[in-house]
Order: sequence, then structure tokens, then C-alpha cells
Amino acid sequence: MKTREDLVNLALSLCYADGGSGQDADPEDFSFVNNLVPSVLSSLDARKVYPYGDVDEIEDAPFTYLATCLAYTPAVAGRFGASIDQAAVMEAERMLREINAETFSYQTAKNLYF
Repeated sequence: MKTREDLVNLALSLCYADGGSGQDADPEDFSFVNNLVPSVLSSLDARKVYPYGDVDEIEDAPFTYLATCLAYTPAVAGRFGASIDQAAVMEAERMLREINAETFSYQTAKNLYF
């Protein structure tokens, strides 16, 4: 499981030209991106790309794709002078949809009585 802090740090490393070079982000930069997490995740949820729950318990499978979506939002990319990689965002959203896709077993549903 990954945390919101991990998500923000990965998004920031995608925005920095040098990949972040192992340095911690400036507190102002971290705070800026951290404050955008709810709106980005809410947008993905509203558009039926990926539902989210607890942002401090992010599963490993969607983690990098969520960070990509966060990093390449216009507000984040614009702040760091990064160009928005639309192809990367589209691929991330496609993968998030795939991860979230329901798989049907075509089995008869069993009723549970309490």
C-alpha cells in the first residue's frame, strides 16, 4: 500500500526536469500538489475512470497511473514548467479503467441471508 505522501512525491518527481534527483520536494511545492490530490481523484471518480477511497491506502497497481494523472494536470505541470504529456495521461487513464473493470464470472449469484 502507498500513501498520499508517496503519491505526491512521485507526481513531483515526474514534473522535475531532473526527476527530483533524490531530493525531498520543497515544502511549498509539496503542499501545492498535496492540495490538488482530492480534486484530481474526484475528477477521475466522476468521469468513471477510477474510484478512490482512502488516499492514505492506495493499492500498488493503480499507484503510478494515479501519480501520472496528478503530475500532468495543467495546474501541476504548469507550476513546474513541465509539458503536459497527453499520451501518458491517456494511457494512465486507460490502465486505471482496466484495473477498475469488473470481471464477470457468469455464475449465478448466491443470496446471503443474515
